[in-house]
Amino acid sequence: MPRQTKKQKFQNESGEALKSLLNDQVEARLKREISISHGQPVPALNKGEKSAASEESEVPSSRHAVPGSDPELRKMPGQRETKVQLTSRIEKLLRELALLEHQYLNIQSELDESRQIHKNYEQKIELLEKEKQDLEHELESKDMLISRQQKREEELNGQVQGLGLEKEELSRRLREYESDLEIRIQANARLSSALDAGKAEQARLKSDLDVMKQKMDNLKEQNIQLKDKVKEMEMMQPHEQTEQKASRDMMSAEDWRKKADRLWAGVRYTAPQQAIEFLSTGLKLEPERAQLYNDRGLANLDDYRIKEAIDDFTAAIALKPDFAEAYHNRAVVLLRDGKKFAAKKDFQMAARLGLWMGLNYLRSPGASQGLMSKILIALGIKRREMR
Repeated sequence: MPRQTKKQKFQNESGEALKSLLNDQVEARLKREISISHGQPVPALNKGEKSAASEESEVPSSRHAVPGSDPELRKMPGQRETKVQLTSRIEKLLRELALLEHQYLNIQSELDESRQIHKNYEQKIELLEKEKQDLEHELESKDMLISRQQKREEELNGQVQGLGLEKEELSRRLREYESDLEIRIQANARLSSALDAGKAEQARLKSDLDVMKQKMDNLKEQNIQLKDKVKEMEMMQPHEQTEQKASRDMMSAEDWRKKADRLWAGVRYTAPQQAIEFLSTGLKLEPERAQLYNDRGLANLDDYRIKEAIDDFTAAIALKPDFAEAYHNRAVVLLRDGKKFAAKKDFQMAARLGLWMGLNYLRSPGASQGLMSKILIALGIKRREMR
């Protein structure tokens, strides 16, 4: 239940007190009339009852009729009434009581309405006072606004002059921009012509690449022919094997490496198994030479022995931690084996040591596996000597 304000509480309490007072007066009058009807002595009226009796004596208005003014209901003391008359008299008194309650409710509603009207008038008065104060403030600030407006006009005049200067500056910049734009257009034309020349150069390089592929095919055929010739020579001169065996004992590790280099065709070993044999013999003579491990790793790679190639490159790195070619070669083998993360680490290590071309190969997702040998040739990995 919502809390009542003090004003509402006062109105309710005053209404209840007025209603109780009217009920007491009606009850006293009813008792008095009953006593008169029975011929009993009438009690003396108190102050409130006297005022009610005086109101009864007045002429009732058309709007609020005062019950008890009917002359038929007034009887002299001592006059006896019948039971039917008494009942009728009580019923009339009850109807008067209901009429009084109805009049009380009307009066209460009129009172609430008048209070609401009074409240509305008070609100209007407050609004008018506030409006009056606002008008006074507005009148007080008019002079200030006029002075501000004059000051603002002066500022606007200064801004107009400044805008004129800015317009001249912008016109100058626009002329400079137009000249700069013309220079850039000419530069773009030159770049376009250079791009066309680059495309032509690319087409020429592509044709050169096709020629190189044809040469590689020819070299492969020559290698096959050389193998056949070597086999024929071995069959025709069996006695030379004994002489080679005798001279083999006198060869050094460098001689075995040079002998393996003769089998290098610029792209790969023509006889990788024979090269592995030559390099293994050299490693028996000098097991601490990292270059021999690196070369044998290349031979194992050409013979598709991935694990052995990785082991040889790892041994070369263990013997010489700054061997950039060995890092690069091991990265190529790891990349061919599908281990891209490990290959990337070896390429990065090789780049730190000065051999950075492998990173470009790794960043080319469409690079062919056949390009590995070309990278090795371009970098001269096979031909670099370790001292």
